[in-house]
Amino acid sequence: MNTTDYILETRQLTRTFSTPDGPLHAVNNLTLNIERGKTVALLGSNGAGKSTLINMMINLDKPSSGFLSVCGQKAAQAQSQSLVTAIMQSGGLLPEWTVRETIVTMCAIRKQSHRVDEITQKSGVQTFLNRHIRDCSGGQVQRLRLALALITPGELLILDEPTAGMDPHARRELWNEINALHDQGITILCATHFLDEATRNADDIVVMHKGQLLAHGTLTEILDLTSTHSLDEAFFALTDTADSQISQPTLHPTRH
Repeated sequence: MNTTDYILETRQLTRTFSTPDGPLHAVNNLTLNIERGKTVALLGSNGAGKSTLINMMINLDKPSSGFLSVCGQKAAQAQSQSLVTAIMQSGGLLPEWTVRETIVTMCAIRKQSHRVDEITQKSGVQTFLNRHIRDCSGGQVQRLRLALALITPGELLILDEPTAGMDPHARRELWNEINALHDQGITILCATHFLDEATRNADDIVVMHKGQLLAHGTLTEILDLTSTHSLDEAFFALTDTADSQISQPTLHPTRH
Protein backbone atom coordinates (compact mmCIF):
# COMPACT_ATOMS: atom_id res chain seq x y z
CA MET A 1 0.00 0.00 0.00
CA ASN A 2 1.22 3.50 -0.85
CA THR A 3 2.21 5.50 2.22
CA THR A 4 -0.18 8.27 1.13
CA ASP A 5 -3.03 5.88 2.03
CA TYR A 6 -1.98 6.09 5.69
CA ILE A 7 -3.32 8.93 7.80
CA LEU A 8 -1.07 7.91 10.70
CA GLU A 9 2.40 6.42 10.37
CA THR A 10 4.74 5.66 13.23
CA ARG A 11 8.04 3.81 13.21
CA GLN A 12 9.77 2.90 16.46
CA LEU A 13 7.95 5.82 18.09
CA THR A 14 8.98 6.26 21.72
CA ARG A 15 8.08 8.74 24.44
CA THR A 16 10.06 8.41 27.64
CA PHE A 17 9.51 10.30 30.89
CA SER A 18 11.95 10.58 33.77
CA THR A 19 10.60 9.38 37.12
CA PRO A 20 12.18 8.87 40.56
CA ASP A 21 12.13 5.14 39.82
CA GLY A 22 13.85 5.54 36.47
CA PRO A 23 12.72 6.08 32.86
CA LEU A 24 9.08 5.39 32.03
CA HIS A 25 8.39 4.41 28.41
CA ALA A 26 4.82 5.69 28.01
CA VAL A 27 4.99 4.77 24.32
CA ASN A 28 7.63 2.17 23.55
CA ASN A 29 8.98 1.44 20.08
CA LEU A 30 5.56 1.77 18.43
CA THR A 31 5.25 0.95 14.73
CA LEU A 32 1.71 1.50 13.50
CA ASN A 33 0.03 2.48 10.22
CA ILE A 34 -3.62 3.54 10.10
CA GLU A 35 -5.39 3.71 6.76
CA ARG A 36 -7.40 6.71 5.63
CA GLY A 37 -11.17 6.50 5.78
CA LYS A 38 -11.34 3.98 8.61
CA THR A 39 -12.95 4.13 12.04
CA VAL A 40 -10.27 2.82 14.39
CA ALA A 41 -10.78 1.96 18.05
CA LEU A 42 -7.74 2.51 20.28
CA LEU A 43 -8.01 0.20 23.27
CA GLY A 44 -5.94 -0.15 26.40
CA SER A 45 -6.10 0.02 30.16
CA ASN A 46 -5.04 3.15 32.03
CA GLY A 47 -1.32 3.61 31.46
CA ALA A 48 -1.38 1.84 28.10
CA GLY A 49 -0.02 4.90 26.29
CA LYS A 50 -3.17 5.93 24.44
CA SER A 51 -3.28 9.52 25.69
CA THR A 52 0.46 9.96 25.20
CA LEU A 53 0.14 8.80 21.59
CA ILE A 54 -2.78 11.15 21.00
CA ASN A 55 -0.91 14.07 22.56
CA MET A 56 1.99 13.50 20.18
CA MET A 57 -0.39 13.27 17.22
CA ILE A 58 -1.95 16.66 18.02
CA ASN A 59 1.40 18.28 18.84
CA LEU A 60 0.82 18.64 22.58
CA ASP A 61 3.85 16.46 23.23
CA LYS A 62 7.02 15.55 21.35
CA PRO A 63 8.44 12.07 20.72
CA SER A 64 11.65 11.13 22.47
CA SER A 65 12.66 9.20 19.36
CA GLY A 66 11.23 7.53 16.28
CA PHE A 67 9.10 8.68 13.35
CA LEU A 68 5.60 10.17 13.41
CA SER A 69 3.54 11.36 10.44
CA VAL A 70 -0.06 12.61 10.69
CA CYS A 71 -2.04 13.24 7.48
CA GLY A 72 1.24 12.96 5.59
CA GLN A 73 2.77 15.80 7.61
CA LYS A 74 4.69 16.41 10.76
CA ALA A 75 2.26 16.69 13.67
CA ALA A 76 2.80 20.45 14.02
CA GLN A 77 2.10 21.04 10.33
CA ALA A 78 -1.03 18.87 10.36
CA GLN A 79 -2.31 20.85 13.33
CA SER A 80 -1.53 24.26 11.83
CA GLN A 81 -3.31 23.28 8.60
CA SER A 82 -6.44 22.16 10.52
CA LEU A 83 -6.11 18.64 9.15
CA VAL A 84 -6.70 17.14 12.60
CA THR A 85 -9.49 17.80 15.09
CA ALA A 86 -9.42 16.32 18.58
CA ILE A 87 -12.16 15.91 21.17
CA MET A 88 -10.37 15.54 24.48
CA GLN A 89 -11.79 14.72 27.91
CA SER A 90 -10.73 17.96 29.55
CA GLY A 91 -9.43 21.46 28.91
CA GLY A 92 -10.07 23.99 26.18
CA LEU A 93 -13.43 25.32 27.40
CA LEU A 94 -14.29 28.45 29.40
CA PRO A 95 -16.61 27.41 32.25
CA GLU A 96 -18.21 30.85 32.58
CA TRP A 97 -19.37 30.85 28.95
CA THR A 98 -22.66 29.36 27.83
CA VAL A 99 -22.82 26.57 25.29
CA ARG A 100 -24.30 29.00 22.77
CA GLU A 101 -21.57 31.60 23.31
CA THR A 102 -18.90 28.96 22.84
CA ILE A 103 -20.31 27.64 19.57
CA VAL A 104 -21.07 31.09 18.13
CA THR A 105 -17.59 32.38 18.98
CA MET A 106 -15.75 29.37 17.58
CA CYS A 107 -17.84 29.45 14.40
CA ALA A 108 -16.98 33.13 13.97
CA ILE A 109 -13.26 32.50 14.50
CA ARG A 110 -13.32 29.76 11.85
CA LYS A 111 -15.48 31.83 9.47
CA GLN A 112 -18.38 29.39 9.75
CA SER A 113 -20.99 31.63 11.41
CA HIS A 114 -23.58 30.59 8.83
CA ARG A 115 -23.44 27.02 10.19
CA VAL A 116 -24.33 27.71 13.85
CA ASP A 117 -27.86 26.30 13.58
CA GLU A 118 -26.70 23.26 11.60
CA ILE A 119 -23.98 22.46 14.12
CA THR A 120 -26.20 22.84 17.18
CA GLN A 121 -28.76 20.49 15.63
CA LYS A 122 -26.26 17.85 14.50
CA SER A 123 -24.52 17.75 17.88
CA GLY A 124 -27.76 17.64 19.89
CA VAL A 125 -27.01 20.60 22.17
CA GLN A 126 -30.24 22.54 21.51
CA THR A 127 -31.79 21.75 24.90
CA PHE A 128 -28.94 23.28 26.91
CA LEU A 129 -27.64 26.07 24.66
CA ASN A 130 -28.10 28.70 27.39
CA ARG A 131 -26.46 26.65 30.13
CA HIS A 132 -23.06 27.71 31.44
CA ILE A 133 -20.40 25.11 30.76
CA ARG A 134 -19.64 24.87 34.48
CA ASP A 135 -23.22 23.65 35.01
CA CYS A 136 -23.20 21.05 32.22
CA SER A 137 -23.06 17.33 32.86
CA GLY A 138 -20.16 15.28 31.55
CA GLY A 139 -22.26 14.03 28.66
CA GLN A 140 -23.36 17.56 27.76
CA VAL A 141 -19.75 18.76 27.73
CA GLN A 142 -18.85 15.93 25.36
CA ARG A 143 -21.70 16.93 23.06
CA LEU A 144 -20.37 20.49 23.07
CA ARG A 145 -16.93 19.19 22.17
CA LEU A 146 -18.48 17.28 19.26
CA ALA A 147 -20.21 20.49 18.14
CA LEU A 148 -16.86 22.29 18.06
CA ALA A 149 -15.30 19.41 16.12
CA LEU A 150 -18.09 19.63 13.54
CA ILE A 151 -17.15 23.21 12.66
CA THR A 152 -14.02 22.19 10.73
CA PRO A 153 -13.54 18.43 11.17
CA GLY A 154 -10.49 18.15 8.89
CA GLU A 155 -9.25 14.79 7.60
CA LEU A 156 -8.76 13.07 10.95
CA LEU A 157 -11.02 13.24 14.00
CA ILE A 158 -9.46 12.01 17.24
CA LEU A 159 -11.74 11.24 20.16
CA ASP A 160 -10.47 10.55 23.68
CA GLU A 161 -13.18 8.68 25.62
CA PRO A 162 -15.96 10.61 23.84
CA THR A 163 -18.85 8.86 25.60
CA ALA A 164 -17.49 9.00 29.15
CA GLY A 165 -20.27 10.07 31.51
CA MET A 166 -23.04 9.40 29.00
CA ASP A 167 -26.05 7.12 29.43
CA PRO A 168 -26.61 4.39 26.82
CA HIS A 169 -29.11 6.46 24.83
CA ALA A 170 -26.74 9.44 24.63
CA ARG A 171 -23.85 7.15 23.69
CA ARG A 172 -25.84 5.74 20.78
CA GLU A 173 -26.83 9.20 19.55
CA LEU A 174 -23.26 10.47 19.71
CA TRP A 175 -21.98 7.46 17.78
CA ASN A 176 -24.63 8.09 15.14
CA GLU A 177 -23.06 11.51 14.59
CA ILE A 178 -19.52 10.09 14.62
CA ASN A 179 -20.51 7.46 12.06
CA ALA A 180 -22.06 10.17 9.88
CA LEU A 181 -18.68 11.93 9.82
CA HIS A 182 -17.03 8.64 8.87
CA ASP A 183 -19.50 8.31 6.00
CA GLN A 184 -18.26 11.71 4.75
CA GLY A 185 -14.76 10.26 4.39
CA ILE A 186 -13.29 11.50 7.67
CA THR A 187 -10.96 9.08 9.44
CA ILE A 188 -11.95 8.43 13.06
CA LEU A 189 -9.51 7.41 15.80
CA CYS A 190 -11.36 6.76 19.05
CA ALA A 191 -9.74 5.87 22.36
CA THR A 192 -12.37 4.12 24.45
CA HIS A 193 -12.82 1.80 27.42
CA PHE A 194 -16.17 0.63 26.05
CA LEU A 195 -15.35 -2.56 24.16
CA ASP A 196 -18.93 -2.82 22.91
CA GLU A 197 -18.47 0.51 21.10
CA ALA A 198 -15.39 -0.84 19.37
CA THR A 199 -17.21 -4.04 18.42
CA ARG A 200 -20.13 -2.16 16.87
CA ASN A 201 -18.43 0.79 15.23
CA ALA A 202 -14.76 0.15 14.44
CA ASP A 203 -13.37 -1.04 11.12
CA ASP A 204 -10.02 -1.74 12.79
CA ILE A 205 -8.95 -2.17 16.40
CA VAL A 206 -5.62 -1.24 17.99
CA VAL A 207 -4.71 -2.73 21.37
CA MET A 208 -1.96 -1.09 23.43
CA HIS A 209 -0.61 -2.17 26.80
CA LYS A 210 2.09 -0.54 28.90
CA GLY A 211 3.29 1.53 25.97
CA GLN A 212 3.49 -1.29 23.47
CA LEU A 213 1.36 -2.41 20.54
CA LEU A 214 -0.20 -5.82 21.13
CA ALA A 215 -2.46 -6.13 18.11
CA HIS A 216 -3.88 -4.19 15.16
CA GLY A 217 -6.49 -5.56 12.81
CA THR A 218 -10.16 -6.15 12.21
CA LEU A 219 -12.27 -7.70 14.93
CA THR A 220 -12.19 -11.02 13.07
CA GLU A 221 -8.39 -10.91 12.76
CA ILE A 222 -7.96 -10.19 16.46
CA LEU A 223 -10.38 -12.95 17.47
CA ASP A 224 -8.48 -15.36 15.21
CA LEU A 225 -5.15 -14.21 16.65
CA THR A 226 -6.30 -14.90 20.21
CA SER A 227 -8.59 -17.88 19.50
CA THR A 228 -11.42 -16.13 21.33
CA HIS A 229 -15.07 -15.37 20.60
CA SER A 230 -15.50 -11.77 21.77
CA LEU A 231 -13.46 -8.60 21.97
CA ASP A 232 -13.62 -8.74 25.77
CA GLU A 233 -12.04 -12.19 25.75
CA ALA A 234 -9.47 -11.14 23.15
CA PHE A 235 -8.48 -8.00 25.05
CA PHE A 236 -7.83 -9.88 28.28
CA ALA A 237 -6.05 -12.70 26.46
CA LEU A 238 -3.68 -10.18 24.87
CA THR A 239 -2.98 -8.16 28.01
CA ASP A 240 -2.70 -11.19 30.30
CA THR A 241 -0.23 -12.82 27.91
CA ALA A 242 1.79 -9.60 27.71
CA ASP A 243 1.91 -9.35 31.51
CA SER A 244 3.01 -12.96 31.86
CA GLN A 245 5.80 -12.40 29.33
CA ILE A 246 6.83 -8.99 30.59
CA SER A 247 10.49 -9.66 29.92
CA GLN A 248 9.77 -10.92 26.40
CA PRO A 249 9.08 -8.90 23.22
CA THR A 250 5.46 -7.84 22.67
CA LEU A 251 3.11 -10.04 20.67
CA HIS A 252 3.40 -9.52 16.95
CA PRO A 253 0.53 -7.33 15.74
CA THR A 254 -1.67 -8.66 12.99
CA ARG A 255 -0.52 -5.85 10.68
CA HIS A 256 1.86 -2.90 10.62
